[in-house]
Amino acid sequence: MAAIDNPLEIAEVVEIVLRFLPGRCVSVAAQVCHLWCETVERIRRSRRKCAVYLSPVGSSFSEFSKEALDFIRQQQVEPRALILFSGQLPSSSASFVNNFLQSVRSCLPVNCPLIGCTGLGVIGSDERRRGQPREIENTAGLSLLMFPRCDGLEIRDFHIPLRNKYKRISGVKSFLPDMNLPVQLVIVLAHPLSLGKLTRLTMALRSKYGDDVVIVGGYSDSYLFYNTEVTTREIIGLVLAGNLQSSSVIITGGTKMESTDNLYDSIHRLDSSSVPKEDSFSLMFSCFSRGIMTYGYENAQSLAFNDTFPTNPLVGFFGTAAFGCDRENLKARGLKPGGRDFLHVDATVLCLTSLAL
Repeated sequence: MAAIDNPLEIAEVVEIVLRFLPGRCVSVAAQVCHLWCETVERIRRSRRKCAVYLSPVGSSFSEFSKEALDFIRQQQVEPRALILFSGQLPSSSASFVNNFLQSVRSCLPVNCPLIGCTGLGVIGSDERRRGQPREIENTAGLSLLMFPRCDGLEIRDFHIPLRNKYKRISGVKSFLPDMNLPVQLVIVLAHPLSLGKLTRLTMALRSKYGDDVVIVGGYSDSYLFYNTEVTTREIIGLVLAGNLQSSSVIITGGTKMESTDNLYDSIHRLDSSSVPKEDSFSLMFSCFSRGIMTYGYENAQSLAFNDTFPTNPLVGFFGTAAFGCDRENLKARGLKPGGRDFLHVDATVLCLTSLAL
């Protein structure tokens, strides 16, 4: 048998080398030759974990935007989509955010969706600092989640323009992407909508993707991010289809004691769901009142979440309203969600999703 002079023609050596590449370079490596392409596919099958980032408390947008870019560039996760949330920004900051989005876009593959929004605070965990998840309220901050490119996972974005916020939404389904695999989760970010518009949006999503699709999201009263655009009065989102499982619960209000009880009961319902804990992540869309104002101390929701899901990546933001339904509660009662089950102005929507095969 002839000796192989080039070590990069040996499958085992190629795999060792390619596993050290930043994720954004993996798709380029797959184009080198047939051997490298097969090796990349093996690597993709083994990487089903999301990457999450949360900015340090007290840092400025200028500081944490540079750190976030370094985080994205150095990640071994090959990005399939990226969602990011920013806390409060100074006025006249649209151009600065636009420059940041362009820098983020340059770190991602060409067809990788990028969406996000600003809120009244951010929620998240940071895998580099290995600390518990935190809630950064009423100040600058940034949290992001990078979805991995892996077998059987299809992610596409959508954008529904609403230049006149009083105009009737029509033809919503024409803006929603056609998917090749069964849709399991839709993430929606919107400038505040009326209940009627929200109901029509929910009906369009369920008509397009089926009644069992999990729909979650939040309202921003400031900027929405769609690729490199900074915009308002629109609806943007991600559609996730294929090999994933998802469910959602609602954490409701009340007195401080009632809110705390509801918090732990809701997390327990999610923990008892059929969604696997392996290769999972969670999204938290919280109304701005559901932090210190409700519980009387910082990080109440994220601490309770961490007690039950200590290794689960978490990302989210505080908005003016939350969007989603309590799938576990409705399932236990034998009910299907209606359009009016989705809008919440003093609650938190918590979603657990697993990419495990």
